[in-house]
Parts: sequence; C-alpha cells; structure tokens
Amino acid sequence: MKTILKFYAIMAMSVCLFMGCDKDDDNKDNNPPNVPQLLVTEVSNGTVIESFQGNAMTEFNGKLWIAGGYILGDSANGVGLYNSFNGSVWNEVFYSGTYLSGFAPSLTAFNNNLWFIGGLDNGGLPQSTILKSANGEVWTTAVASAPFGGTAYHHTFVHNGKLFLVTGFQSGTPTHNKVWSTVDGENWTEENAQAFPYRYASSFVEFQNQYYIVGGYDGSSYLNDVYKSADGINWTNIATSSNRFDPIALHTTEEMNGKVWLIGGENNNAPTANLWYTINMTDWYHYTTLPSGSRALKNHNTLKFLNGKIWIFGGESYNISTNLWEQESKIQTMEEL
Repeated sequence: MKTILKFYAIMAMSVCLFMGCDKDDDNKDNNPPNVPQLLVTEVSNGTVIESFQGNAMTEFNGKLWIAGGYILGDSANGVGLYNSFNGSVWNEVFYSGTYLSGFAPSLTAFNNNLWFIGGLDNGGLPQSTILKSANGEVWTTAVASAPFGGTAYHHTFVHNGKLFLVTGFQSGTPTHNKVWSTVDGENWTEENAQAFPYRYASSFVEFQNQYYIVGGYDGSSYLNDVYKSADGINWTNIATSSNRFDPIALHTTEEMNGKVWLIGGENNNAPTANLWYTINMTDWYHYTTLPSGSRALKNHNTLKFLNGKIWIFGGESYNISTNLWEQESKIQTMEEL
C-alpha cells in the first residue's frame, strides 16, 4: 500500500457538478432510492493552508481545528496547527510546548481539552504519544507511551463520558483491532482485544446513534465490509447485502441529509470511482463516475458536515492526464440541490 507513506506535489482541483447515478454500473442495485443531485464548489484556493493531507480535525471552543498529517512547508509531519470559525478562513496557531507531529493521527475534544494521539513519525512508524491542550496554544505530553502501543489511521470518539480509541495501523503482525477507553485521557482500559479483524485506513462515521467502521486495508487486501457498534465496545459485521461499495481504503465517510456519503480512497494503489451513498449502511449506491479530468478522486482527505454541506479538506487527487497522485491545497463543499 505504497500511497500511505508517500507525499506528493501541489495541484489544483476543478469545480464539478454531479448529476444522477451511473446507469451503466452493473455491479449495483438498479433502483437506488431518491437519487440526489450534487454540487461541489471550491471554497479556498489554498492561500491560507498550503497543500495538506492525512490531517486530523475536530470542533473545540466554537472553532474547527486541524492538526497533524502533512502540510507543505512544515519541517516534519504535522507541526502546523490551524483553526477556523467557518471552515473557509483559517488562521495559523502559533503554539508552544510539544510539537504536534504525526501523519494520520487523531484530534479529539474531550474533558475541556484537545487530545492529539498517535500518527506516523517521519520514519513511517506509529507513535504512542498522547498530547493535550486546554486552549490549543500550549501543548503538553499527557502520556509518553500509551498502553495500546503506537497507532495511526485509528479512530477516536466520545461516548457516555468516555474517550474511545479503536486502534489502526500498528507494528508487528496484529490480527484484530482493539478498543480502549479512558475517563480522563491519561489512564486507559482495554475494552475489547478482538473487536474485528485487523484493518487500517478505514473510515468512521456516527449515523442514527450507531458507530460504524467502513472498509480499510488489512495489509494485503482492500476491504468492503462494515462493522457496527451501539456502545463502541462490541462490533458486528453488517456487510450482508450484495449492494456494497468496492473494496477501498484511505477514504472518508460523512452524513448529510439522512444519507452517509463515502468519498475518495484508493484500491490497489489506483483511484476508484469514489462517490457512494447509503441510507441504511447496508445497501450502498454508486454515484456517477466523475467526469474525465476531474480532480475529485481523492484520498487522505478530511470531511466535516457544516451548515448543511459536507466540507472536503485537502487530501490527494489523482491527475488522470499524468497518472500521478498530487497533493491538494483545496477546500471544497458538497451539497444536495
């Protein structure tokens, strides 16, 4: 899975209008429900944040915060920290203390603090450090070596007063992803040592009061299954329908208007027709293959639902004309018409 540890040059992404579903796609249901029309619009040309990918994002104190990953101009992975009131205008935060360095980490608001966990170091190894900040301006090391070990491409979320972590990429030969939780961010308890078969570069989404892990890569194969949990601890495979997305990793998922959208990703180190949606997490429908020359075939991006739209931040896009992955500096929105 070569793309995970590579960084690429800057290029622009075009504004695209998507209309309807692909009638020639013989791998999906012939009767998708309520086919929407989508408009994707460029919001920023990258003058505030240069090309970036593999970042983590959260909401904290009325702002969006983005950290980690790779930002062009940084001396190491994820040294930069930015925040925004509206998603389009971003400010660099000149912070002190421990550097926020890590590719594909997690960033979570919990117990009145920001928590920055794991990510790949500059050598491509997963880190086990946990950093925290009460205001985003001063960062300290809360845990120098977390008990769950180094992890990247993992998922964190808050449930019933606890911060949960589902492990992602880890060194060695793991067979399963594990679930850990904490009530204070510093003392962790293993909740499930075998939550589901090992994968990383999957996506996570909360939908209709349930948590879902979608797709991913297990070290040799791309996956198209879906695991569901009501409590964050116990996970069940619900990928029983024949109407499933293609095996995929490095994608993102987000809810909008009663649907979950799957955006971006790759399969066998190649771009995929990367737009899918579902109304029940079981049956998935393939949206129109993007127009020739489109720059919206992206992985390593970050999604956020804000003001009735899905915001798409950075990532890598695939340049069809050159057959190269190229790092993105764009911020775009996707909305239903």
